This record gives sequence, C-alpha cells and structure tokens, in this order.
Amino acid sequence: MALIRVNGTYTGAKDTRGFNVVLIYDGYISDVDGTGSIAFRNTLYSTTNNFSSWSISSWIRINGSDLVSDTSQRTIAKNSSLILNSGTWYSPGYSGTNYPSLSVQSFADAVTDASYVPINNYAPGSPAIISGFPTVNSAPADFSNIPYAAGTVGSSYSDYVQSLGATSISLISGSLPPGLSRDTGYGADSYAVTGTPTSSGTYSFTLQASNTGGTKNYSASIIIDPAPSAQVPDYSGTSYNTFSPFYWTGAGFTGSIYRDNSISNTLGAAYNGQYYSQSLSAYSYQPVNSSMVVYYYGTYVAPTYTVTYNGNGNTSGTAPIDSSSYTSGSSFTTKTQGTLLKTNYSFLGWNTNSSATTAIYAASTTYTMPANNLVLYAIWAISTITPVFTDATLATPATLGASYSDGVVASNAVSYSIASGSLPPGLSLGTSTGTLTGTPTAQGSYTFAIRATSSTSTNTDTGNLIISVYPPGTRPSTSTRLTIAKRWNGTAWVDMTIMKRYDGTAWVNITNT
Repeated sequence: MALIRVNGTYTGAKDTRGFNVVLIYDGYISDVDGTGSIAFRNTLYSTTNNFSSWSISSWIRINGSDLVSDTSQRTIAKNSSLILNSGTWYSPGYSGTNYPSLSVQSFADAVTDASYVPINNYAPGSPAIISGFPTVNSAPADFSNIPYAAGTVGSSYSDYVQSLGATSISLISGSLPPGLSRDTGYGADSYAVTGTPTSSGTYSFTLQASNTGGTKNYSASIIIDPAPSAQVPDYSGTSYNTFSPFYWTGAGFTGSIYRDNSISNTLGAAYNGQYYSQSLSAYSYQPVNSSMVVYYYGTYVAPTYTVTYNGNGNTSGTAPIDSSSYTSGSSFTTKTQGTLLKTNYSFLGWNTNSSATTAIYAASTTYTMPANNLVLYAIWAISTITPVFTDATLATPATLGASYSDGVVASNAVSYSIASGSLPPGLSLGTSTGTLTGTPTAQGSYTFAIRATSSTSTNTDTGNLIISVYPPGTRPSTSTRLTIAKRWNGTAWVDMTIMKRYDGTAWVNITNT
C-alpha cells in the first residue's frame, strides 16, 4: 500500500479592483482503495482598490456541492490578505479511475457600503480541475443485498444483488429459474433478476463480479415455491372488540381476510409464507363500541426447506445430494459420506458449523426438520498414521577410513532419528532419508536403533542394529567359517568339513575335506 500525495495551488487572475483568490490544497490518497483526504484553504488578496474595506462572503465547492462556506460578511482592508475558508474533503474510496479528477470552485462576493459588487473570482477558472489521483486496482466488494428472495410460480418476481466497484457481473455456472432473466437496467455493479417463475424448485448458480483489480464470486440460489392450491373457505372466525386492534399473524397462508363472513368486506391479502398484519381500526365501516367476527378465506401452503451437504475441505469425491424438500417438523435422514474423502482424515459425521470438531448429525440417522434450510458440513478427524519399516538391515562390517553408505526405509515416514545407542564416529543419519553416510574414524562395534516418525507424530523403531568397524586389511573371524556335513562313502555316512568364505555378497566354498 502507498499513499499518493495530491497537492497544488491555483491562483485566480487579479481583477480591476485589485482582488484575486488563491486556493491551496494538499492531501494523500491510497492506491489500494482510494480512501484518503485533501485539505483546502481559500485566501483572498487585496492590493489597490478605491474603498477602505469590503464585506466578504465566500465558498469552496467540490463537484458542485459546498465543502465550506462563510456568509459572515467579514472585512478586508486594502493591501492585505484574508483566509476565507479552510476545510477537508474525505474520499469515500473508489476503484480503477472512478475519481480521475475533482471539479473545485473557490470564489467570494465583495460588498461595499454603497453597492453590491460580486468578485466571483474562480481559481483560476470556472471550475478548477484537480487531478493526480492514483489508479486503484482493488477487487470488487463482497456481494450485498443477499440472498435473493424466494418466489412463487405464476407470481411476478424482482430482486437483485450488488458488488460495489464491479464493472461487470456475469453468471459463470448454474442457471436462473425458468421464466426469470437478468434485468440489465440496474447497472454494471448489480445483477437483477426479474420475470414470472414457471417451475418450482431450488435453482443454484454462481455470479462473478469483475474489475481491473480482480474478481469476487457469490454462490447464489433462488427458491421458487409451487403455486398456491385452489382456495377453500375456512369459517373459523374469532370475535374481536373494536377498541382492540386486530392483527393477522398467520404464517404460510394465501388468500384474503374479511369480516362478517362477506368477501365484499375484504380487509386485505395474506401472502404465502409471510405474515399479514392489519389493524381493523383503520377501516371507516368498523362499527363503534361493538364486536365483529373476522374470517380467513384461503388455503394453507406449508413452506418447505432443503438439506445441502458440503465436503468441507475434502480432497476427493463429491458431497452427497438431497433433492427432497421438507416441511418444518417432518423427518429427514442424513446422508453417508459417500465418495467423500480427505487424505489422512476420517469422517465423523455432519455439523452446521464448518469449524466444528465434533458431529451433531450422525450419518444415516433420522432427524426432525427445523423451520429453515440446513447446510451440513462434513466433520473430519485426523487419522493416526504408523510408519512401517520395509528395510531395517545395514551392511556390516565397515572399514576404518573407508566411505560407508547404507540405510533403512519405512513407509509413511517423514523423518528419521536415533532412538537409542550411538552411531560409529564419522557416520551420520539423514533425517529425511534414513541413510547412514560418512567415513568411520574409530574401530569397534556400535549398537543403536533408528526411529521413523509419521506426519501424525507416530513412531516406529527398528530393533538393535550393529555396525562393526575394522582396520583396512583385516576381517573379522566371521569372514570364514567351517560347516560340518555328512557324505556317504559307499558303506556309511562319514563327517565332511566344508570351509567357506564371505566374498562380500554370499558365502562360497573354499575347500572340501
């Protein structure tokens, strides 16, 4: 982020009476979001004129609106100066080049005791233009006026969302409900949807707001309720005293409210899924100091709600889909994880909070539907990963002063360390590879164990490993061995001694006796 200085001086031309106006401005504007402020000072200078004093009123106007004004009729003597106005303009922020310049007017009126003489001296013209504003490449603002309202089949629909600073908004996935389309008359930073829905259901789509600074996405949906069923009369009336205003508070109805069992005395409409509230005292035909019976004529249409599943960070698979709709108080059964997987994690269940660590909705379990839509997030617990050694042997013996390289290998290991004992001097363990390398510097026999650690900090150790180090030209006695066997001499089995030697790879025969 940088603050860009915007400053300068405008000097108005001196008129025939010796007056001129000077405007000085100075401030800083952010190149990230366009916020900032600019201070203004308006000064009147008087040199020679024919009057000993003037009464002055003055203004500073920004883009046609007064920033400051003074009509106190102050006095200025000739050959002097007077600060007329000072004030600060605060930028509300912008993107791109929404504020490439400001239109500024700085002027005054001068009055003598004999006549009204306007100065109207702009600095330096009418108006002055202040430029130098930075280009701001901030992304559009988050979408506002969300979510879209629900609609009803056969009823007119109109709603919009907005992303301030966007130069365009487009639908990048999904589709609008049949019968609805975008109304472009709301401006480039809005996405208005109007029309008459023809099919019920939940319609999901993604909008993308763009400008030169980036993009901002919004996952939207519009629920279209079915058309109300045919109306049937309901004469369950209630008596209300006229001095106590009556309010209809039934939710989910469609139809009309009327009095005295007469449709001609309709009080108003009750709408599907909304509350109707109407005071009877507002009607002139209401009799004074008596009671009336209020009836509802219509059909109850219970609102429905949906259950949506979210993988919540899954690394493969897709979230299950529940295409059913449920009324409040009805039963629904949660989905299993299906194909959802998250590497090194196990699935616990579902929760309405994506940051939760425990599940409140178990998979494949029946629950009661609340009076709202549900979004259920998969809840994951990190799994225990155990290293498994696939090679836990080392070459031995090693030769003093000679290069040595061998190692162990464990699946699921992210690091290796010495669990016990010590390595021969001159050898070191590669902590990320499990390889022992180096040149032994001391002879002897060294016993140690190597530990493998997984990404879940689970350890597995080798058994005791031994590396013996001998001087060059000498081999341990185990480099040769005698094996006693039997052979058939034609009459009986007799002993046979086989001397073997180790050639670095395997034991091979030396002599037979």
